[in-house]
Amino acid sequence: MRQTKLQIIDSSLFLYGAIVTFILTITAFFNLKTQNSLITLILFLPVTIYFVIKIISDLKKSLLKLLNIDQKKHPYFGQFSLSTFISQSEPTFLINLALLSLAVALILFRISIEINQ
Repeated sequence: MRQTKLQIIDSSLFLYGAIVTFILTITAFFNLKTQNSLITLILFLPVTIYFVIKIISDLKKSLLKLLNIDQKKHPYFGQFSLSTFISQSEPTFLINLALLSLAVALILFRISIEINQ
């Protein structure tokens, strides 16, 4: 299947965003001595986790298609799929997920400040 120009641009932007986010997170992780690095790590860690989950789910899908194993073996266990849950296109869900990640990051930041005092 040929990709359209928009799909190529979309995948290129996704890859560029993932690389920039990984670099920011890794740099902030190795420079935890400063407060700016800690804030950067807290803000970009949920985004990095999202990119990791998305990349793993895409690699898993392509591997299953390559090996022709994409049929469900046990349909009676339920229909929940983490990749379907993460790749929803509902804007309110994505906004709520981002706000939840920010709230958890702020709570962890507050706990780390109280531990250091």
